[in-house]
Amino acid sequence: MLLNKFADIAEDGSYISDISSDGKRFGHHMAALSGGRVLAASNAADISMCSVMTAIRFGAARQQFARKKNKPETYILDYPLHQARLFPIYARSYMEMISMYYMWEDYTKNSKVLMQADNKSGEYFHLLSSAMKSVFTWNSSESWKVSRLACGGLGFSALSNFHETGATADVNQTWEGENYVLIQQSCKLLLKNFSKVMQGKESMKVINSTF
Repeated sequence: MLLNKFADIAEDGSYISDISSDGKRFGHHMAALSGGRVLAASNAADISMCSVMTAIRFGAARQQFARKKNKPETYILDYPLHQARLFPIYARSYMEMISMYYMWEDYTKNSKVLMQADNKSGEYFHLLSSAMKSVFTWNSSESWKVSRLACGGLGFSALSNFHETGATADVNQTWEGENYVLIQQSCKLLLKNFSKVMQGKESMKVINSTF
């Protein structure tokens, strides 16, 4: 029933479908995978935020003892180098969390119609979920590594939970689609729709979007 939703094979062996365009038919089949990519992107954003928050909290609690007398003790987080490593990651992770909030809202509104033959938003969700999954999972792997190193010895302790999040950050880059393939598909869709806009043609449909 899943394979026959948009197409069928007649008794004489001919292939028939209500969706004449090969590209649109393929897009409808791929719409079912958007949910998994949204989940992977969401999980990646969580890992980035958890990792960098662990490193920031460690830096705010770990004292750097003064080598000279009468010099006040400082915390690791007081050093500009430590801030330069972690604060940009925190800002990026914060924006990813906001993006995922709206993405989940969009996907929840439209998930029931994604598999319908007359649905027009499948291409939109394929593009957005593919791009976000690729970029967010790449970011989470980098965020995890930088955050772990910023924690020094604690980064190797089970108390930091880096051993758990690191394994997930790694596999997120592969499941639900290989990142380099997904980002190429996203770029292809963007270029195709940009070409349509430049030619004055109808472009990709976006319905009930909060983005």
